[in-house]
Amino acid sequence: MRKAIGLLIFPLSVLLFSCTSTQGVSQRAYKSMAPILSGGAYPNSDYLKLYSKAAPAPAGRAPVNTKRLNSTFLPLLLFWMGGERLQTEIDNSYFINLFSEALRQKDKSYNLKQLLEGRSLEITLEKLPNLYRFDSSWYFFFLFFVYGFGEQQVMYSVRPELQLSYSILEAGGRELRNGRISVKHENMIYNKSLTSTESFTEMYFKALENEFYNQSSNLLEQIIDEIYKLDTTT
Repeated sequence: MRKAIGLLIFPLSVLLFSCTSTQGVSQRAYKSMAPILSGGAYPNSDYLKLYSKAAPAPAGRAPVNTKRLNSTFLPLLLFWMGGERLQTEIDNSYFINLFSEALRQKDKSYNLKQLLEGRSLEITLEKLPNLYRFDSSWYFFFLFFVYGFGEQQVMYSVRPELQLSYSILEAGGRELRNGRISVKHENMIYNKSLTSTESFTEMYFKALENEFYNQSSNLLEQIIDEIYKLDTTT
């Protein structure tokens, strides 16, 4: 009898008292982002300029902020369930710096100054995917000596779009070509191995770094294609 009661109490305790630490989530997210946050935006020059409508956070504000939006607990007669939702906001400087890394690589690979031939390229970051949510839900049922429990955790982007605009200008300032392009971050990841929330968060944002860099690189490739087109239409 005591063994059966113990088997019931153990999973119940895990489900009810494993409340996620918002501070722990922020710390693990920051750990994966610190190298990029310590960098800087690509410096503007006479042929290449990078602007952002999404401003970095004010001085003194933490670069990663996590808060609990809600938590639920529903204890029915034979079935208990609950969950929580956390929201993490990332400082825009992280994405500006990461985009700058992609821009720096393209400048080096294509020698943009030579490619532009006296013209200039201006890029403005308009939307950045800087808001994320963590959802968890669990259930527990019991009937005499039979019981079962389960849990699901998922993390996803609330603002999934990376959007930028660009202008290619001739030496005198006349605009030769412009455009607005975007891509969405659709990286919804489930915690299938049910590692700790903090470890899961760190893994998610590490994957985000790779995906955002690749998306930035692809958008820059589209702009470079437009530069090449100028030489065939003028």
